[in-house]
Amino acid sequence: RSVGGVAAAIVAVAAGLIAIVPSAMAACSICSDGADITKPQQELNLQVPFLIPDCASLDAAVGFISESSEDCAEIRTLGGLCGCPIPADQFEATCTICSSSSETLQDPNFQPANVPSFLSAAPAELDRTCGLVDSILRGFDRSSATCQAAVPSVSDCVCVEGGGANDDA
Repeated sequence: RSVGGVAAAIVAVAAGLIAIVPSAMAACSICSDGADITKPQQELNLQVPFLIPDCASLDAAVGFISESSEDCAEIRTLGGLCGCPIPADQFEATCTICSSSSETLQDPNFQPANVPSFLSAAPAELDRTCGLVDSILRGFDRSSATCQAAVPSVSDCVCVEGGGANDDA
């Protein structure tokens, strides 16, 4: 997955390059399992070419694209930031900064000294925070080379007990 694709997907929606979802097709949602976002007020401040200030605005915009589209998959990389939970039966296989489903990021807004190189493609408006890194990593398998390289690089992103299923990422 490409982090830059998030911005491209939103720009495509804004430019009308993606057809409105026909009623027979499933609309995209930020959470891959269709769950509601739990952090609608999380700031995003994406300027693509209009302002998407927060997760609630992004959630409203994604309903106009198809769930099966590549654009939907790209936008879902922000699911962790917007409060999408990791289903308990998928946690062990999902790449996250915290190693236990009973842990959460102490400060998802903390900007680590080092960030994985894949974040260079992220929209400039997004702060390179522990929460962003964790949200994007959720798109990778825990055993993947990307996960194995990225998690140690953000060792100053601290996890604490409590919260369950990394829902503060």
